[in-house]
Amino acid sequence: MNNLGLLYLRGQCVRRDYAEARRLFEQGIALNDASSMNGMGAIYNEGDGVRRDLKVARQSFEKAAALGDPEARQNLREMQR
Repeated sequence: MNNLGLLYLRGQCVRRDYAEARRLFEQGIALNDASSMNGMGAIYNEGDGVRRDLKVARQSFEKAAALGDPEARQNLREMQR
């Protein structure tokens, strides 16, 4: 789910579609996928197709980091700067 979400988020090989990216990340989150949680955090951190919400971004990154996602840990460090 995460990889498909990233394709839609970036518009790679498919048309850019933030709503579809969020839907795919949500499906991954329902399966407890840390990468999808990180992807959702990135959407809210950047404001890609949603109102930017750093609180939601941080929560998503924290959940993903707790499940061992190294990119989420890096994203949390960057938010602290």
